[in-house]
Amino acid sequence: MNTPSPSATGSISSSESDIQNQERYAIYFALPTDHPVYRLATLWLGYDVCTGRHIEDFEKTVYHRDLDDLANFSTNPKKYGFHATLKAPFRLQSGKNIEELESALEAFSKNFRAFKCKPLKIKKIDKFLALMPVKSCKKLNALASECVTTFEDFRAPNTEVERARRHPENLTPNQIELLDKWGYPYVMDEFRFHMTLSNRLKKEDVKVVRKCLKQLFRSFLGKSFHVDQICLFHQSSYHEPFKLVKRYPLEG
Repeated sequence: MNTPSPSATGSISSSESDIQNQERYAIYFALPTDHPVYRLATLWLGYDVCTGRHIEDFEKTVYHRDLDDLANFSTNPKKYGFHATLKAPFRLQSGKNIEELESALEAFSKNFRAFKCKPLKIKKIDKFLALMPVKSCKKLNALASECVTTFEDFRAPNTEVERARRHPENLTPNQIELLDKWGYPYVMDEFRFHMTLSNRLKKEDVKVVRKCLKQLFRSFLGKSFHVDQICLFHQSSYHEPFKLVKRYPLEG
């Protein structure tokens, strides 16, 4: 018998509620805080994931006056901050602790050299807009795959509710296999490096939000960027925003 999802029952079990209150970690790429793209993206999202500071006074309509409140288009990425996922958010496996994770990240970062990536552009991925390299980067893909496999021992298995949040009914067979093996469907051959800037958008909103983002980042689109560090992020519970814990320079 299939276990009903929270949406079907209208509530969640006490055990699932406990899991939602557990802290999570994630391994991300994040630009330095003094990088102009990071500063602009932080203003756009209204949240600085590196300091945990919320920014409420940025008037986004200055970039496109056809929209009254562009903040409504970035509520989901605001929670996660401006980043690119290397290993998706996970709860720590029983028997593992943060000190061991940090030590493993320290060792891992010494085995990779910094590298340059292709220029960035605003692209639509699924139904949201993100900053992505104009072409796929082999070194970046390899780094992401290594993050997924190396730190898998730290990841607690997904619960049924956590798995359901990935909407397996909308995934391909390959993505479902990856979800069940690694806890996330967009890894390995399904990985596409991206730094999310919007919620999933209605078709009629994509054009105007894209225009706004192109104007905001116009000075930096088409320029290459460096991947010279990976970052550990922390979330105190499922409903709280993420925050930077530490940066690990790639020193291999």
